[in-house]
Amino acid sequence: MTSPVSPVGVGVIGCGSVLFGPYGPEIQDLTAAGTARIVVACDVRPEVEAAVRADFGVERFTTRPADVLAAPDVDAVMVLTPPAGHAALATAALEAGKHVLVEKPLALDLVSARRMLDAARSADRRLVCAPFVTLSATHRRIAALVDAGTIGRILSVRAAAGTAGPSWGRWFYEEPGGGPLFDLGVYSLTAVIDLVGPVRRVTAVSGIAVPERIVDGKPMRPAVADNFQVALDFGGGTLGVLTTGFTMAALRTPAFELFGSEGTVQMLGADWEPAGFDLWRNDVGAWELVPESDPGWNYAAGLRHLVEHLVDGAPVAVSPELALHVLEVMLLAADAGRDGVTRTLTTTFPRRIPTAAGLTR
Repeated sequence: MTSPVSPVGVGVIGCGSVLFGPYGPEIQDLTAAGTARIVVACDVRPEVEAAVRADFGVERFTTRPADVLAAPDVDAVMVLTPPAGHAALATAALEAGKHVLVEKPLALDLVSARRMLDAARSADRRLVCAPFVTLSATHRRIAALVDAGTIGRILSVRAAAGTAGPSWGRWFYEEPGGGPLFDLGVYSLTAVIDLVGPVRRVTAVSGIAVPERIVDGKPMRPAVADNFQVALDFGGGTLGVLTTGFTMAALRTPAFELFGSEGTVQMLGADWEPAGFDLWRNDVGAWELVPESDPGWNYAAGLRHLVEHLVDGAPVAVSPELALHVLEVMLLAADAGRDGVTRTLTTTFPRRIPTAAGLTR
């Protein structure tokens, strides 16, 4: 693969809150450093053009995704649309010879997701899939402890992620890919599955706990579940549970807890906004608070990670196979939430190769 000449030319498809929110500072920093810049942006809403030009210095704006894919100065495409568009747009970009960053979830069905991974392999292009929680310094430090056997064999897992639910974007409550599992639970699942390993079986209970909401200033009745309890079987007796919902006014528990044969690790804060971790070691017999080492970390760090790879050849430490596996867990959990039947996973992913940093795959 030939690396592009710096700065990396980036094309953006989908100029909504995700672009102006978490990705905004990353893009501005990369542009200021001269390592990447947005050369063309696309959104179906022409009224956002002025804001995109003002915030990011974009010279070309279009309402046609095909214009982004055909642009010769675009090295990498960011797919930041609502979930329904992710698979088709990301796959088309890969087939057009572009590297791709796709927001979560990467697809809404396994067939489309596998086609995307096949397109990346066939084109020899990089595919990085959100969420990028495995890149945080805190996650990597926990991974190093797990890999070193500090807490022994992981026996039980508990995770939680929730909010009261978005007050904007009706698709969160009525379209496939909406709901808290795909919006929030995906962070927790990505983090704990990366640390513990592939899930073998999954089941769940779910429901609509808030039958009417005010979204975009108008009342609506949600069509997708807003409350989940997901049970995970990692094999060998290791079990986990994920609580996620648009049902939590506030949350003050560890993002996840790993209970091992020799100790316990609790990530503090949220997977996407870590605040250090607590460590219990049986041989010490006391809790140790490990402070957050990178409080400014941005959960949109996948863009910087991709750019560093393209410019400097830095190793890619996010796995599209992990994203595929997490997608299958969510799809099967959503099905199980409707009928209560336990499902068996068909996908897996390459385990992380233990290193001092707990990062390399």
